[in-house]
Amino acid sequence: MEDASSPADENSDEQSTSLNEETVQAIIASQREQTEVQRKELDVREKEIEFNKEQATASIQAQIKDRENQRSHQRALHTQNQRYGTGLAVVVLIFLGLLVWMGERDIALELIRIAVYAGGGYYAGKAVGESGSDET
Repeated sequence: MEDASSPADENSDEQSTSLNEETVQAIIASQREQTEVQRKELDVREKEIEFNKEQATASIQAQIKDRENQRSHQRALHTQNQRYGTGLAVVVLIFLGLLVWMGERDIALELIRIAVYAGGGYYAGKAVGESGSDET
């Protein structure tokens, strides 16, 4: 009986061996496919990172340019305000000089006093308003 079972055992051994080899080949092929898929996913991820880098760089450059334009605009406004302030001061001084020249010294002193009190009150109120906004 052993002789009759022997060829069957050899046949099953060959089938299991060939099945194992086929299985191993299938696993290897599957791993190759997975590796290729992972490589493609990595390439896509690298492209995403590069795109995000370019987008961030463009955004930063736009912010730099915008900030530069804002500073330039603020500088222009400040210069314009200084010119208007200087012009107003010159007109007021000419007017006060004209009053003194015409002999109306008391009126000129009263106008100076009003300007000092109004300016002092304005700046005092501004200082209180700024310190009050810090507390809230």
